[in-house]
Amino acid sequence: MTRTVLFCCLITLSATAFTAGRAQEALSPSQQTVSTEIHVSPQAGSSQRALRIESPREHASGRPLVRLDAAVYAVDGDRAGERVWVWSQREPGVLEAAWRRIRGLPETDGIPDQIVWDGTYRGSTERDGTPVPDGRYAFQFVATDGAGVAMVAPLVPVVVDRVPPHVGPLEVDLPVVVPGDPDAPLRVRQTGDRGQLWTATVIGDGTVWLRREWVGPHPPPEFVWDAVVLAPGEAGPGRAIPDGIYRYELHGEDRAGNRTSGSVAFRVAARGLSVEISADGPALSPHAVGPTRVVTLSASVGEPELALSYDLTAIGRRDPDRAFIVARGTGAPPREIRFDGRAVSGQLLNDDAYSLVLSVRYQEGHRIESRPVVVSVDSEPPFGSLAAVTAPLASPPGGSIVFGGSDRPTVRFSVVVSEPAQWSANVLVQPVDSDAYSVTIPLPQLATDLTEAEYEWSVDGVLNGRTIGGGGAAPDGVYTIHLEGIDHAGNRGSTNRVRVVRDTRVGAVSFDADAPGFAPVVDSLRESIALRATATPADLVESSTLTIRAGAHVVLESTVSGLHDRFVWDGHADGPVTVVDGEYSATLSVRFGNGALVTSDALRVTVSRRRPEVYELSVPYRVLRSDGDGYRDTVAISQRASADEWVARITGPDGRLVLERSWATLPPVFVWDARDASGALVADGEYLYTLSARTPAGAVGSASLALTVDAASLPPHRRPPDVALTVDPLVFTPDGDDVDGIAEFSIGAVSVSTVESWRLDIYGPDLVPIRSWTGSGDPPSRVAWDGRSDDGTLVPSLIRYRARLSVVDRFGNRSVAETSGEVGAMLLRDGDLPRIMVPDVRFAAGSASLEDSGVDAFRANRAVLATVAALLTRYPERSVLIRGHATRDIEGGAEQIELSRRRAESVGSALRLLGVPERRMRMVGEGGVHPVVPHEDRENAWKNRRVDFILE
Repeated sequence: MTRTVLFCCLITLSATAFTAGRAQEALSPSQQTVSTEIHVSPQAGSSQRALRIESPREHASGRPLVRLDAAVYAVDGDRAGERVWVWSQREPGVLEAAWRRIRGLPETDGIPDQIVWDGTYRGSTERDGTPVPDGRYAFQFVATDGAGVAMVAPLVPVVVDRVPPHVGPLEVDLPVVVPGDPDAPLRVRQTGDRGQLWTATVIGDGTVWLRREWVGPHPPPEFVWDAVVLAPGEAGPGRAIPDGIYRYELHGEDRAGNRTSGSVAFRVAARGLSVEISADGPALSPHAVGPTRVVTLSASVGEPELALSYDLTAIGRRDPDRAFIVARGTGAPPREIRFDGRAVSGQLLNDDAYSLVLSVRYQEGHRIESRPVVVSVDSEPPFGSLAAVTAPLASPPGGSIVFGGSDRPTVRFSVVVSEPAQWSANVLVQPVDSDAYSVTIPLPQLATDLTEAEYEWSVDGVLNGRTIGGGGAAPDGVYTIHLEGIDHAGNRGSTNRVRVVRDTRVGAVSFDADAPGFAPVVDSLRESIALRATATPADLVESSTLTIRAGAHVVLESTVSGLHDRFVWDGHADGPVTVVDGEYSATLSVRFGNGALVTSDALRVTVSRRRPEVYELSVPYRVLRSDGDGYRDTVAISQRASADEWVARITGPDGRLVLERSWATLPPVFVWDARDASGALVADGEYLYTLSARTPAGAVGSASLALTVDAASLPPHRRPPDVALTVDPLVFTPDGDDVDGIAEFSIGAVSVSTVESWRLDIYGPDLVPIRSWTGSGDPPSRVAWDGRSDDGTLVPSLIRYRARLSVVDRFGNRSVAETSGEVGAMLLRDGDLPRIMVPDVRFAAGSASLEDSGVDAFRANRAVLATVAALLTRYPERSVLIRGHATRDIEGGAEQIELSRRRAESVGSALRLLGVPERRMRMVGEGGVHPVVPHEDRENAWKNRRVDFILE
């Protein structure tokens, strides 16, 4: 903005100066400024030593010019507006010209064609003729016509600049240029500034071989030329310039015409100052025997006559800051240089990979180095490790490596070596039934850049393409294998030895049991079953797995090293529970050392806790007279029991067997006539009638009845009451649905003397008391039971119970009658949900384990889960919701949901072992929102730590 105001001011001042006292005509563009600067350098050597402005030929008015005035004004700094040069010229008139001719005066020049300013002062007497300083100026002229009208020309910016451009040092990358070689062109690094036009030339023997120009303030930082020229109009690859000394020149010229230049010499040689070496081997070993003790280097040098000296330097990869001179000499190097791993001082170099560089010093101070050649000094022999494993099934760790069976048909060798080398596998074959022999197999994969590899040796005997067995499959026997290698330096080494055994013998397994089933209950004749096995060949057995399944579900699996020759199963599954009653299959899988897996045929095993049950065993009287008078000479024993093979035994007072009967189908009545097996009458006395049976699984059930044989009439004080007890229905479900919800006991009691008291007891499994009724006098004819215990607790589902009636007369004679029944599957409504009526599964505080609540609770939990599993088998179309519960104030707030969920999952896992499919179960945690006792009841809080079951 300052410059524009200043120029406008100059225009106004000059117009006033040149037109004072004259009439003015407003001519456009009298107050414009020319935008283009004119640069001048008023000094010798410049191409623009002065400012030259063309003079106008006529006035804008069309009238001839009579006067031309010009001035130059300073623009910069404090001198702004100062007039440094003034010039004026008139055009002589006709009368003036005639008068000069008359007087003989010389004619005046008039207005010239150009106005020329040479950059000096004018119009200032003390400085006229001296150069103005460098800087910015403005030139303007005023043209006046004959009528005195002035035409003011626009300002012309002028820059006076006597400073020439700068050319920095020119550096040639390579002192010798090889024409056409992309790796050895003329490459000049150059700098320069304050220029406008830059010209590069290559001159040799007075001939300009190349000329290039650039416009701008700086030349390009790098000039590259391949020393190849083309004649004008010539096409093709061009021709190389002759060998010789050349000069590269860089000329710079600025806008003011100031000039400067720089140059650098270079040499052109078609061969170039090149140095190359190659090695006849990659490595050497000072300890090797043979040619690998030395590596021979072939040297090739360009312009050898210019070489002054050479050095062969070795730099190790591990210590790159240290260089060893391994060869040295004057002049050009020989064609072959032997490198034996030693420096010229005789020092033996350490093992390493060395970069060898041949450096040649040429005349004129040039030093050329070859590309490095890597040669290793290696005195260490190769080494490695060899490991073997059978495939696809791996051999057990720590044992022999045996293959040849179905799951181990192959041995996979893993090799890790210290370095690539010429490795080969050496195999010592020791067949079972023939002489030993050796096989060598090259492994070319490890001769490249690999240091790890895997090889497979199949049962057909082919290893890496070579047949180990000679002409056919490899024989059974022992194979000892190791690798040997020769590295690039000639060192020899080897790996460890691996021993493998090829054994293709076929194994066989025999598997049986000592019984078809068992009953895992107390007092069973067979509480477990022994599973026995043999396998051949016995020396090849590696491991065996015994698997017991319920259908497709595995309930027990046991794997041992060696053979499961005898396994006793007591009904436990894989976990803290025993299996439910049912049919199971047992198999034995034997893994032989060669990988063969042989599985036995499935054995069928029956698990049954069901005891033979005597539902009724009663007589109308207990005393037989056996006197032949027809009165009570026999007794009819009413008997009702489960469908088993029953045996009846009558033993006398001394415990000896008197009579024995057996039935495949139990008769409802057995009549005894007080005779023994021979038909003779038994002696008077107390006899015991025992009815017993045994299930195929070994569970035993029995019931007894006391009888008295007395030929003479017994006095009343010795006659016990005659009692009978039956129940209906045999299976009842007291779950509130009004169907078979009451068990009704029918009681019969006849006594020749007065009945003093009676008692009716109901016992659960293991004779645990459930409910009792007592009274004096004759017992009632009927007693109804609603399924609840004396404390009001409802009995669980799926249990058998025993009822015992005891009647005592006034003389103390006691008679007992027994019967039994079963509680069916009960579903009670818990709100809208049908809950399976079984005792709750209990847990210790803060625990989700079934085993942490003590032995008794664990056994109770096991029984409950077995009951649930058995009930679910009766409803195969239904699923079960397992709800876990917790004690809120004891077992935490936020954690109780997670704890109760884990309790439900623990129960679900146990039920899976009992044969309940996982798809039929859903486990949730309820926390403490459904307590059965208040949470504040610390004494009974354990009842809230439970799991219950909802049938869905």
